[in-house]
Amino acid sequence: MCFVNVLHRRSNYNVYDNITYGLRYQSSDPKESHSWVEWLMEELNIQNLAKRTITNLSGGEKQRVALARSLAIHPSIVLLDEPLSALDPNFREDLRDLLKKLHHDLKTTFLMVTHDFAEAIFLGDRTAIMRCGSIEQIDTVSQVFQRPATPFVAEFVGMKNVFSAVFHGTKALVQDLESQLKASPDTRHRHIGIRAEDILVGQNLPTDNGWNCFEGRIVNISNLGLYHEVTLRTEDVTFKALLTGRTMLNAQRQDRDPIQFAIDPSHIHTF
Repeated sequence: MCFVNVLHRRSNYNVYDNITYGLRYQSSDPKESHSWVEWLMEELNIQNLAKRTITNLSGGEKQRVALARSLAIHPSIVLLDEPLSALDPNFREDLRDLLKKLHHDLKTTFLMVTHDFAEAIFLGDRTAIMRCGSIEQIDTVSQVFQRPATPFVAEFVGMKNVFSAVFHGTKALVQDLESQLKASPDTRHRHIGIRAEDILVGQNLPTDNGWNCFEGRIVNISNLGLYHEVTLRTEDVTFKALLTGRTMLNAQRQDRDPIQFAIDPSHIHTF
């Protein structure tokens, strides 16, 4: 396990002594251990901190020292509990890239707990989504994010449009709104989900190839900086679409104006 607070229990130790503490209880060659620790410190860019005490380190430096300390004893698995959550954005990105590199170079299994699914996508090979102490879904990261198995997982991974549905062949009925699916769903499925970024809004939308085309009204626009989250309502069903600023400008629409939007059947997921 990679604990930062453990470092403070030996705050009188310098960084090098903290990192090598666990090696005292292993029967390893001192020269090999020293070379291994030197390599770790260089990879983590903390070789210049070797003589500093823990109390004189920043939060990001403490995270790196704690990681080096955990890896120094050659563990078969490293448990990381929200390792990036307390860091500033720049330090977070640096440490995230470093974790990716170390995982690739050392071939050590990292088990990381996170609530940030962007981190999970970037770092993970497989992921498990937990709910109330039970695993809701476990699979490759791409499969979980592209094919969530339950409404809870769908909403957790950022799917904005999740509805209860009734299925008739390749048709899905949400209240009175009918949508075409790519294929007939599993007989156990009771919901559909659509990512906000998979809803096309505006003019010159595809009307062939079986796309689902609707007319609705904009009821809210939230400016998220690089994107706008647009809330659309049609047939008493409310959708959320994610548009770039340029798309919003080209659409030249205002709140509550009628607007066309379209959804590719292959982007409607069932579960």
